[in-house]
Order: sequence, then structure tokens, then C-alpha cells
Amino acid sequence: MKRITANQFQTSERYYKLPKVLFEDYAKKYGHENFTMRNWADFQYYKDKTLDLVIAVTTAKFALFNIQSVIDLTQKDSMDLKTWGTQKTMVYLVIPDNDTTFRFLSALFFSMVFSTLTRQADVDFKGQLPIHVRSYLDEFANVGEIPDFAEQTSTVSSWNMSLVPILQNIAQLFLIYWEGNSGDKLLERQTRASEWYYQIEKGFSQPNGGTAQSDLKALEAVRGDFFENSIPGGGDGMGYAYGQCTWGVAARINQLGLKLKGKNGEKIPIISTMGNGQDWVRTATSLGGESGTSPQAGAILSFAGGGHGTPTEYGHVAFVEKVYPDGSFLISETNYNGNPNYTFRKLSVVDSSLSFAYTTK
Repeated sequence: MKRITANQFQTSERYYKLPKVLFEDYAKKYGHENFTMRNWADFQYYKDKTLDLVIAVTTAKFALFNIQSVIDLTQKDSMDLKTWGTQKTMVYLVIPDNDTTFRFLSALFFSMVFSTLTRQADVDFKGQLPIHVRSYLDEFANVGEIPDFAEQTSTVSSWNMSLVPILQNIAQLFLIYWEGNSGDKLLERQTRASEWYYQIEKGFSQPNGGTAQSDLKALEAVRGDFFENSIPGGGDGMGYAYGQCTWGVAARINQLGLKLKGKNGEKIPIISTMGNGQDWVRTATSLGGESGTSPQAGAILSFAGGGHGTPTEYGHVAFVEKVYPDGSFLISETNYNGNPNYTFRKLSVVDSSLSFAYTTK
């Protein structure tokens, strides 16, 4: 990897002109409509402080590439990656376990391995590498975050490749790669952690029915302050029976401090007589709340009786935790298919049996 540093621009007219020359040569080879050239064209229109900021951020991001050992390591390719799938090869990558400074290099290395070999398999071998390539990723948490790793794990086998991450404990994997990782947003991280807990320890919602037992201590251990913010059988004015779907949604709303979102922007508290699960959105609307047919994070979700396997007489109610870019959404609920635990599942389709009432802080 070659960089043109700021002092070179200042001390040499040749280097000052070099970026423009480099991009002119690049355009001759790849054309002006190339993605890189379009970004270069946009960059040239930046002025004063905006230009300084772009340069400053870029310089900071690539600061480690000023270190001579990093320059020596990245200035040429001696790995010959394309031979790995055609002849027997063994490569060891030694990574320190107590220094994260250069962790990005190991992550970049594996990213290049996966992208190079999968493309080679497609282009040169019509789908699969001649020799199986297996990556043993010992002390996987020390490798750094490999771009698109979650997708790679589910697809590389089709190219005659496999990945074997080795960890001290499963939490290391979640902290780096869980879906929707929200950085420092504590509440969302807790929600995701709870979802993973159930997926591994108890499974999602037991759609075929079940008799799993729950108790107050178990619920409190998993949900943290969930129980403390909603006392079963009458806490906060709620009269919903512990373990029922209505109790679960009331408790979640109380925990988050939410109110129904009024049609004119007002904040409307839920009441202790919202009805059966299928009645909650209808009751919210009658109280002046805003409702609709599209999922939103924090929304109350009513299932019409019989929809999605819910009881015909009562229906069901759940809470929307998150909406994903593809339109699917994660819900939390209690008493789904008779399971008294507080569980999670993901829905992909909104049909006529579903309706939503929206909430606000």
C-alpha cells in the first residue's frame, strides 16, 4: 500500500500534482464513469473547511500506515492467495492477544482471503475451488471484526471453503457480530442479549406448543429491571394476570416509560382495561391513539383471533422491539402458544390479521 503524505505535497511541486496525474491515468484505464472517478470528481468540489475535514479524517484513519513496519508489511503481496485453492498450502497468522493496535490488519487479511478465493471459485472454476480451504480462527475474538463475516459463514461452503471460529465463550461472538449491534445504546443491547439468551438456552417461543415453566426469579434474571417495573396482578395500576400476553406488553411499556402516541401528538397512558390481546389496538384507537398497518419499534401489535395460530376467542398482543431493513420485525411476547416465558420471534409479513398502535416517550 502506497501513501502520498502531506509533507510531500508541501515540499515538492511534482508530488503536489501527483494525485491529479494518478487519477488522470486511472481514468484512461477505467473511464470517467468509474465509481472511484465519480468520488474524485465530488472531492474536487469540496471547499475550505469541508476539504480540510475530509483530509483530516482520512489522515487519522490511515495514521497507522505511517509506521514503517506496517508499510513494509503492506507494500507488496507475497501471499499468492490464488494458489491456496489449487495446491496444498498452510499459512499461520500470529496475532498478539494483549494488543489490539493492529487488529484491523488481521481482519483485513481474512476479508481479502474470503473475497479473493470466492471470486476465484466463481470465475476460474465455475463455482468450487479444486482443494478445500479451511480457516481455523483460534482466539477468534482477537482477530478483529471481519467485514460481512456473518454472511460469509453461511455461504463459503458452496465454494468448497469452511470457517472454524474458536472462542473462549459464546459472549465474545455476540459482542462483535450479533445482528443489529447498537454500540453504546444500552437498552437495545440488553434486548438483543435477551433474544440470544432464549435462542440458545430455550429456543424461540416454542411454536409447536410447550409446558415450559417460569418463575419470578427466572424472569427477573433474564429481563433485568423488567419485573421490578411491573408487579404482576396490579403493579402500576395494571390488572393483567402474570404470564398472559397482555401482562407482558403492559410490563414492557411500563419498563420503557412509553405512552400511546396520540393522533395530535398527545401522550396517552394505557389503561387496565385494554381488553384481550386482539382488542389492544382497537382500544388504543378509541382512546385517541395513532394506529396503522406498518410495524414500528415500540409499537403494540394485536393479532386478530385465529391469526398466526393465536386463540380464536382472544387473539394475542405483542411488542415490536425492532424493525429490520428488509421489512421484517422482532417482537417480544408472553404466553405465545401457551409458553409463559418472555420470548422473542421475528415476523416477515404483515397481513390483515395484524394491526399496530404506536407509542412515544
